[in-house]
Amino acid sequence: QQRGNECRAPICNKPCLNGGTCTAPNTCTCTKGWIGATCQTPCPSWKYGSGCSSSCTCIQANSQGCNAANGDCVCKTGYIGVNCEHSCGPGKFGTDCLKTCYCDNS
Repeated sequence: QQRGNECRAPICNKPCLNGGTCTAPNTCTCTKGWIGATCQTPCPSWKYGSGCSSSCTCIQANSQGCNAANGDCVCKTGYIGVNCEHSCGPGKFGTDCLKTCYCDNS
């Protein structure tokens, strides 16, 4: 919106998506985890943060990927740890190693 020679609020002809903000005429500033002219594209695999400029630290073989906004690892079933670096301990299995094994001793 313009008032005289000064612009009070920038206008984007296409709306900014996924929490992005119109910060200059036809210019969106994206939230972490999104890129593109209108913030329409999620970060590619193994990237996260502002502009998708950071690389995930997860052990790729043990993880499904990372959170595109903050880089938190999403471990595959059977793995835990900040970087999905640990397999489940003895007697444990499943997502986040929360299930307990019960042996059949018959």
